[in-house]
Amino acid sequence: MRLLEAIRIEIKLNRFQIATVLASSVGIVIAAAYFITRFHSIQLDAACTSVYEYPPGLVCPGTSMLDWVKITQQAEVIPPLLAFLPWVAGLLLGVPIVSQEIETKTVLLAWTVGPSRSRWLLRRVAVVLPFLLLAMTMAIAAGIALLGTQKPLIDPWRTFDQYDSHVVLMGRAMLAFAIGVLAGAYLGRLLPALIAGAVACALAALVAQAIFPSLAPPVELVTIDEPQGTPVSLSLMYRLDDGRLVSWEEVLLTAPDVPGTKAYDDWETALQLVGLGYPASMATEIAIREDIVTVLASGVVLLGAIFVVRRRRPY
Repeated sequence: MRLLEAIRIEIKLNRFQIATVLASSVGIVIAAAYFITRFHSIQLDAACTSVYEYPPGLVCPGTSMLDWVKITQQAEVIPPLLAFLPWVAGLLLGVPIVSQEIETKTVLLAWTVGPSRSRWLLRRVAVVLPFLLLAMTMAIAAGIALLGTQKPLIDPWRTFDQYDSHVVLMGRAMLAFAIGVLAGAYLGRLLPALIAGAVACALAALVAQAIFPSLAPPVELVTIDEPQGTPVSLSLMYRLDDGRLVSWEEVLLTAPDVPGTKAYDDWETALQLVGLGYPASMATEIAIREDIVTVLASGVVLLGAIFVVRRRRPY
């Protein structure tokens, strides 16, 4: 009973943030369901939605195509909202966990009477974090369902299309949450912690983009028979006659003459260009790798928050 009462108190203290995050996620789910319903109301062969060459003999009604394009343009508002949601939701739930308690001076009693500051913080995290995970689960489901309906020829689990708006939301939300807890614990003020957390999240997003190519060894990109979206191209290399892959600077050393001559032009035309990156089929694997790295980083940041809480003064 004491545990249930403690959980009830924690939820009550954070009810505004929890309600806001859940309402935002539910709003996205409702919007996605609305667009999915409108897509299903259009009588159109799935092949007509492809950006690739249509099969021979396929007839795509002009009116239906215009309706599909119109709804597609309207539905484009959902992916940016999904990409933005984890950072905002994570900060909104994470920052007040410690900062509002310090700001209102209620930690004076909790940290004095309580057996452990670490347990106090972890209990609050354990109560609030599931609401964030629930909100992200709903958002991810909405994004995947919408993508699968909008682009029926594409497997939403095997494409980099709208990559930033579904599977990776979970890890990013947890990282933002941990950053928020740390910022709130260190600064002890709600508004400054929100600002500092937002800056830290922006830097984290830039770092994530920088480490993205190292999450898995890039492979040689080849023509994909099934149009599962655009592959991720990381670098361009050139294949020599002996099979080695070299950069432009290296292959330039083998040029027979200077640019502008016939020999140089013939040599350049004969070069075999090779793209290295990730085919669309690796999208889920890359997303899971990114989530694992992000969750591990979240754990490190949360440990930093625990360290700050244990050492700082309650004001």
